[in-house]
Amino acid sequence: MGDNHDGMWFFGKKGGAYDAKAAENGLLVMNHEYVNSNELSPFGYHVIQDNNAAPIFKKSTC
Repeated sequence: MGDNHDGMWFFGKKGGAYDAKAAENGLLVMNHEYVNSNELSPFGYHVIQDNNAAPIFKKSTC
């Protein structure tokens, strides 16, 4: 299953439509809040600042 997940839901499907009572076919969805960088890659990951990014993605100075 992995680390750092806080929810898992099964959305049943019957035919081409959602069916809350269906159990044989559906979509299993898992939410991961964050990753452990040392497990993602032996090199980890490095976040760089992008001055050309949209304002919503820029680091806040507050």
